[in-house]
Amino acid sequence: SMDRAPVEFVFVIDSSGSMNGEPIRLAKEAVRTALDELRPDDSFQIIDFSDSVSQLGSRPLAATAENIRRGRKHLDSMGAGGG
Repeated sequence: SMDRAPVEFVFVIDSSGSMNGEPIRLAKEAVRTALDELRPDDSFQIIDFSDSVSQLGSRPLAATAENIRRGRKHLDSMGAGGG
């Protein structure tokens, strides 16, 4: 694999009602796949928005195994609803 500098990833998911069903499932699956590819010196943030915006942590998190677990748990809790 090619060497690369650490990267900060910001994943933004539209969790509004229009994403209900297959669209949100696919969006979350894409983020899960990307999380699996992160390297320990990368960082990431997950932002979801519908009626309001919420995010995992107040700043990007180091891509440690524990933080990636937290990110996956955050994705699992995210539903499609709101406006």
